[in-house]
Amino acid sequence: MTDSTEQQVIDLGDEQYAFDSLSDQAKEVVKDLRVADAQLQITHDKLNVMMFARRSLLDQLAAELKDVEPVKGS
Repeated sequence: MTDSTEQQVIDLGDEQYAFDSLSDQAKEVVKDLRVADAQLQITHDKLNVMMFARRSLLDQLAAELKDVEPVKGS
């Protein structure tokens, strides 16, 4: 779902709807979808930060272990 705030047009699939022509309930659903989209973006951004931090920690661990002899398999 996308929307254009200048024209107040809601895109849903291949169809477009004038926001002002929607029922009050449909307008609430659109608002809820906007909140859900914002939360998804926040969660995606947090995941990216955690993945970067994990990679950085793995690099730091690898640097710390460069002079440590690994255990040989049995």
